[in-house]
Amino acid sequence: MTRAVLIFGIVVTCLALGATPALAEGSITLNAPATTLGNGDDFATTILGDPWDMDKLQDIGWEENVSSISVADGVWSGRVTVTNPAAGVSGYVFPLFQGFAGAWPVGQIGANYPIDTSRYTQLSYRMYVSDRSNGNHAVYWTHEVDWPDGSDFFARADTTPNGWKIYSFDMTADNGQGTHQSGSWQSGPVYGLRIDPNPARSDYDLKVDWVRLTDPSTSPRYTITWNFSGLSDTSAAQIYVDTDAQGYDGDAVASVLVGQRRYELPTCILPGGDYYLYLRSGDVVSNYGQRLRINNPPTLRWDLTAMGQDYATTELGNPWDMSDRTDLTNLGDVFLNDPELYGLRQLYDWRFEDGVFSATADSNFAFENYSPLKQSDVQLWPNIDSGRPVDTGRYRYLVVRIKVDDPLNRTRSELVQDGWIGRVVWWNQDIGVDGFVTDEIVYHKGWNTYVIDLAARDRPAGYDPGRPMPPWRDMGTVRYMRYDPLEVSTDSRFHVDEMRLLSQPTADQILRLYLGVGDSDGQPLDLTYYYDTDGAGFNGIPLMPVSGASAGAQAVEQQGVAGRRTYLPMVPQRAAVGLSPIPEDSGLTLREVSLRMGSVPRGTYFIYACASDGIAETCHYLPVPVTVSHP
Repeated sequence: MTRAVLIFGIVVTCLALGATPALAEGSITLNAPATTLGNGDDFATTILGDPWDMDKLQDIGWEENVSSISVADGVWSGRVTVTNPAAGVSGYVFPLFQGFAGAWPVGQIGANYPIDTSRYTQLSYRMYVSDRSNGNHAVYWTHEVDWPDGSDFFARADTTPNGWKIYSFDMTADNGQGTHQSGSWQSGPVYGLRIDPNPARSDYDLKVDWVRLTDPSTSPRYTITWNFSGLSDTSAAQIYVDTDAQGYDGDAVASVLVGQRRYELPTCILPGGDYYLYLRSGDVVSNYGQRLRINNPPTLRWDLTAMGQDYATTELGNPWDMSDRTDLTNLGDVFLNDPELYGLRQLYDWRFEDGVFSATADSNFAFENYSPLKQSDVQLWPNIDSGRPVDTGRYRYLVVRIKVDDPLNRTRSELVQDGWIGRVVWWNQDIGVDGFVTDEIVYHKGWNTYVIDLAARDRPAGYDPGRPMPPWRDMGTVRYMRYDPLEVSTDSRFHVDEMRLLSQPTADQILRLYLGVGDSDGQPLDLTYYYDTDGAGFNGIPLMPVSGASAGAQAVEQQGVAGRRTYLPMVPQRAAVGLSPIPEDSGLTLREVSLRMGSVPRGTYFIYACASDGIAETCHYLPVPVTVSHP
């Protein structure tokens, strides 16, 4: 990839933090009133149902050349060190990763959730770079599900100071310096968004506090005014935001001329919290303004692990909950008693314990017997009754909760290159006759739940037209299915909590769903529900919840000590009910929502929920359609 390296710099005078007006000639008197405001429509909150608040590793969708990554107290941290030279001479992070063109589209990636660039145009984030010397700063994006190639980017000098900074960019403007800019933000949907903190350097500490991509037309404006003396109208000044009104150690958010005497701060560039503003012009520092409280909007996220009927629960009465060998066909007596059938599992040291299946992937068998590559071909065959095969017109979404051990603490890029991927295979007669093999399913570290739409593609990438490979929709029924959890070059331990094969949500009179609901300010929420036909615009028709299940729908959340969310084993309570994919420490409460659908005409619709705390409202679509049928 071509990278722009800036050879020029901007000299910035380092100012002594904590300076007071009494020590400098001139004065600035700031009038910033106390108030509470919202902060507009944020892409990650509204579209993903998961703000980029750095409460978990996955808030950065992908990173390159960043090691020793951790998350603590709402800050994502790592060390920029080149571990993948093919990715460049420095590190970078993707708040929204587009996904790999050759991978199956799973999870919160741009391939599934592209950015509407006519709507979301204001990018802001708070980032720590320990060494900005001789540095610059760049932002890349891509209008395709492919790696940014340098056709859409901007770069600018960014040399001082080291430490924390707030960056804010109108993505429709010219943000680059000189020729260090190319492309257009609004030439189509954006699938990937990448930040290069210092493209010319490596070996520095990187931290991310938050990232916001917002619709500025929805943002309130906070107006401040000031008077001054002893300064010229053309004197440059910076506006800072601080969180504690002491020390004058805040972050700059805007540059103004003193003679403007007024500024309107778009609150969309900041996350929720309490802020105190002040101005600095040279050594002259104003007083602190009064408290600006930016309201944290509600957060909504639909649970996709319990949105439909589960094949194993409904058809077999025995969910694939990893309680014993009956959940996996290739661990049955027929397979275990015949050494020649080891190739149909390629795993060892396996056990079922506390509802979790654990095993070690054998990385040698395939290479020694049929593969030109040294990588595992480990297989899990979820139990399917040949007398009750899977109806592919009904069941569609495979849910897998899995964790892979990483004793070497490698980067995610290193892990995926080494085979931290899964695949799904299905067939009736023989894989070579009517089988289908999906593209790779890319993993995150730790426990994660992957919801895999088996009908997402009719053909895998690199499909050979000379080989029959009927897509999921065309199969009619499926008698055999494999989940291949790893393709690693060294024996690796993995753990599977549960697998499910879910139907698309359907309803006659009542639609039952689960919704994660939260408000980090602790305010009571008013919940409403709607349906429409296009899944866009939030302009639908209201739906009535079942009596007693409105905003206070039955809470089925499992809460740990001090409000920290904990994962409990997936225990079916009724068809397809179980653990939500909402991550730990999200602060969300999982609610059971029952909606009246009797008056809704037959058809396919999109459901969304709205939550209001009296200051802000968040609306969020269920990302899969719902079929309404009235027999």
